[in-house]
Amino acid sequence: MSLGTFDTRADFILAQLKHDGPIRRAHKRGRFYSGYCTDLVEELTVGDSVDVDLARNGLMQYLPQGVMYDEDFLRKAKDQDDLKERQDALKKLKEANDSFFSLFDTIFFNRELDLARTVSRLELKKESLLLDAVYGIKIDDIRNTYVKSLARLRLYSPVVKGNMGMIAFYVACILNERVDLEQRRSIAPHDNSHKSAVYAAVRFVVRTNGLSLAEYSRRMDDYEDFFQSLYDWFLPYDIEADYCIKDRSRAFNFKESGSLILDYNTQL
Repeated sequence: MSLGTFDTRADFILAQLKHDGPIRRAHKRGRFYSGYCTDLVEELTVGDSVDVDLARNGLMQYLPQGVMYDEDFLRKAKDQDDLKERQDALKKLKEANDSFFSLFDTIFFNRELDLARTVSRLELKKESLLLDAVYGIKIDDIRNTYVKSLARLRLYSPVVKGNMGMIAFYVACILNERVDLEQRRSIAPHDNSHKSAVYAAVRFVVRTNGLSLAEYSRRMDDYEDFFQSLYDWFLPYDIEADYCIKDRSRAFNFKESGSLILDYNTQL
């Protein structure tokens, strides 16, 4: 089993596989194997059923050996023939015990497997569960893909909020465009110290070239919800902020009136 590692429980490995049903049979070999094998020693698929051998203690290994075996059973042998008969009888008794306790081990392991699958499902939904519980954001209901990506940053608000450089970086990553952060007005410190000025107004300039009028309108509509969420979630309340889309690659030409868009690729 290539997925197995010495530190990985078999129920965790099986929970990641596509097989969703219960295990038909689980055989727990006991602690002797644990030092030499991964927990999942073998997985055998028979039709729609799965049998597993595990390198962990089962119920039988936790019971005192004297409950099932006479410790002096072999010592009581009278001769070699008697010893061989006793060894064969002991082997059959062990096989019978393994078969009997395997029923309980299978029940317990299927319960452990159900718990592992539940944990795995919760891990996959951890982000959406936290966003809903902490911020009341139902991320699965958000249709704007930009806003959905931005919402995931809410879990890191203490680090992101107010950090304008980091915010501009994440905006560029989410929009997959070059984004310039323009400081439109600043307030210098009153004590004439060397501390940085405080932003009073900023503009996010999205650099996207060659958009048609329809594409430009669609982008502006998509960005409106995104930037409004950005202002509400990550910018200090006393900062004025806005955004725009700019194309600086084209030369200004009135003859191309069909492709001129005011405040995008045309400046008066």
